[in-house]
Order: sequence, then C-alpha cells, then structure tokens
Amino acid sequence: MEAFRVVETPVNRTLTIRLPGTFGDGPVEVIILPTADEIKTGKSFNPHDFFGITKLDMTEAEIDKECRKVREEWNRGF
Repeated sequence: MEAFRVVETPVNRTLTIRLPGTFGDGPVEVIILPTADEIKTGKSFNPHDFFGITKLDMTEAEIDKECRKVREEWNRGF
C-alpha cells in the first residue's frame, strides 16, 4: 500500500489535493486530521495518580463474588 501525505492550509475550508501519477484513477481513502499544533489537549494522564488503586483487602474469590453481584444488579427481568 502506498501512502501520500501532504500538509496544506485550507482556504475557506476548501482543499484541492493533486495525487501523484502512481495512484491512478482508482478509489482512495482520505482522512483529514488537524496538525499536532492545532490539537487541543486536555489534562494530561498521569498513571501515578492511580498507583495502588487496586490494592484491596479482598481475596480473589471475594472480588469475583462482588463482580457477579454488580453484574446481577442489572438483571431486572424486563
């Protein structure tokens, strides 16, 4: 599979892209993404914020039992 990447600035939200001759006249897939400079990021993820979150005073059997209980809460018999 051949890839063609081009970074262009739209004019009035319009782009014209001329493909290289190697692409022929067959179908192509076009994916439009903002450049990294334009991507607004939210709060960054810090895995250390979650360190130790799963340390419970429960055995594996107790965890399985609790998971089954939570799943069964959704079975209302509609």
